[in-house]
Amino acid sequence: MRIAITGATGLLGRNLVFEIIKQNINNLNDLEIIVLGRDEKNMVLSGRMKYILLEDGFDYLGIRDKERNQKLEEINKCIVSISFDLSKDKLAISDEDFAILKGKTIDYFFHLAALTDFRNTPKVRISLDEINIKGTNRILKLISALDIGEMIYVGSAYSCGNAKGLVKPDHVNLEGNFRNYYEETKLVAENNFKKYADNHKKRYRIFRPIGISGRLIEQPIGATCKYDVFYGWTIFFFKQKYKHFGTFNDIYTHPLNIPVRIWASFNSGLNIVPSDYAAKLMYAACIYADPGRHYHLVNDIEISHTIYLKIILDDINVKGYSFVEKMPMNLNRIEKFYYQTVGKLFTPYANCDSVSYDIESIVPIRKKIGLACPLMTPTNFKRLIDFAKVHCFGLARKKLTFGG
Repeated sequence: MRIAITGATGLLGRNLVFEIIKQNINNLNDLEIIVLGRDEKNMVLSGRMKYILLEDGFDYLGIRDKERNQKLEEINKCIVSISFDLSKDKLAISDEDFAILKGKTIDYFFHLAALTDFRNTPKVRISLDEINIKGTNRILKLISALDIGEMIYVGSAYSCGNAKGLVKPDHVNLEGNFRNYYEETKLVAENNFKKYADNHKKRYRIFRPIGISGRLIEQPIGATCKYDVFYGWTIFFFKQKYKHFGTFNDIYTHPLNIPVRIWASFNSGLNIVPSDYAAKLMYAACIYADPGRHYHLVNDIEISHTIYLKIILDDINVKGYSFVEKMPMNLNRIEKFYYQTVGKLFTPYANCDSVSYDIESIVPIRKKIGLACPLMTPTNFKRLIDFAKVHCFGLARKKLTFGG
């Protein structure tokens, strides 16, 4: 079996790679994973993949320390790394690497790579257009030159915009009311992907994950490499505490009064899907040749905004906050900063009505593999936050800067 994946270094992408390896761990000689990704300044793509396996993958795979060197060698042999860039002509794939791709029959081609940015600045809009729409079109041009059995696009459940009621996984309204340009670009790219598949009579699947979190099935519980969505919201308060105390150690142990009135609906919540659960469903749908084509990767339940936000703020020892159901008036200094920055991006998701995502197409796959959705209960949500706290919400290795 040969599988190609873009976006394999991201949160969902790496969990998909881990799941593929896990399900084929005793038959690695019959597996090839072609990873299309970017080299970094200090590390080429093959090095990045090796680091990801060492840092995160072996825990997922359940491989003990004394077995890791041998298994790493075996796994590395089945991973082919190809440098590419979604924003460049011909994806900046070298002639040599293109010849490698051209000479192979690829059973499944997963396109996960995308830019996730909820800001609506002109510069961000240009980047979203370049990566999500034009980049996907470049992927389609590449696919047209290759021998591929099935093509898979990973979109976003948020591409339905401000839709109401029960949303089908194939819902498309290009004239819809989107909360940001990211949502719109993901829908446009998905629509282009489907049109290409239909016009060329290619087998395809489209998965729409909701906000993706750390793991809740595989070890370590809570593991994530990406701190956005609700993690990104937390970082605003984390930075305020760091600015005040100056060390990471004091952020959790010492309280800080941050008088912010947080606008969030009392009657709705956030839908959060664990990354390992989503990866398992994606792989199973393909490998068991499920007859469906469109799937929502979402949680069975929402977690109330006021519940998970309180868990976050209490866990990082923030005092003085409150929740309100409409935009507060007479903002204080910190509130002005909040609503100019993270609040501007997050509030459209926190003050909207609940959305029901149709999961009918995913239920047979769950039954097939005996997989239950890890419900986003307060206990499970706290497990996600516990992992993030240990890793300082991804900020420990970064230089923190502040405004306002």
